[in-house]
Amino acid sequence: MTRVVSIISGKGGVGKTTFSTNLAVSLAEKGERVALLDGDLTGANVSRHFGLDASNATINDVVRGDAYITQAIYRHKSGLSVLPADFEDHTLDSNHLKHAILDFLGQKDFVIIDSPPGAGGPVRRALESSNEALIVSKPSYPAVDNAKVVKKLANEVGVDIRGVVLNQVYDDHLELRHDVVAEKMGEEIIGEIPQCDYVREAIAHGKPVLHHKPYSKAVESVDDVTYKLIGREPPKKTPLDKVKKGFLRFLDG
Repeated sequence: MTRVVSIISGKGGVGKTTFSTNLAVSLAEKGERVALLDGDLTGANVSRHFGLDASNATINDVVRGDAYITQAIYRHKSGLSVLPADFEDHTLDSNHLKHAILDFLGQKDFVIIDSPPGAGGPVRRALESSNEALIVSKPSYPAVDNAKVVKKLANEVGVDIRGVVLNQVYDDHLELRHDVVAEKMGEEIIGEIPQCDYVREAIAHGKPVLHHKPYSKAVESVDDVTYKLIGREPPKKTPLDKVKKGFLRFLDG
């Protein structure tokens, strides 16, 4: 059975698309058959995160019947199938999102939908096309307050919320503590991804951070979420493995 997972957030600017793209790559590199679909049809930028030239065909062309889905799928070297949207076309009705997903059902283990931010109609349509959701938030009052609103929408739709991922974590006294966020959200915190300048570099270079700086702490944190999502234990690290990773991280800059 294909697991269709919407990545949702209560507000923009929390790094939802960055998390979506790197999660999808991480899943693919662990042997899962994965498709990543840009569900933010009025603010599409998944293609930018991969440095893709999506000028040939996009999800917009597919749902209009102007292209076959095979023409709009871009293969990433990780094995991931990317279905971008057209960032210059804001006219597409998100009601057609399910149409684009149907071709993946049964062929993929995961379809990851990078949904729009907020809790409006397009987010509802993304959730209605899914059977699971992950909530991405910063550990701050504004982000968490908005995340509670999108959680309410996911509950209304009947989607299984797999947990909350805290992103851009500075781990200082100005942030909400892990346990406070968990209590306010009423959900398990399944990942904490540290604030990392490498992420900005990766986007500028049109690469997932998993490939730009593969030994960074941000990548390790994304991988931890991936293992939880697929229900597998991460590989055990020996003391030598930890030393080696620390050395490689140092060389990585």
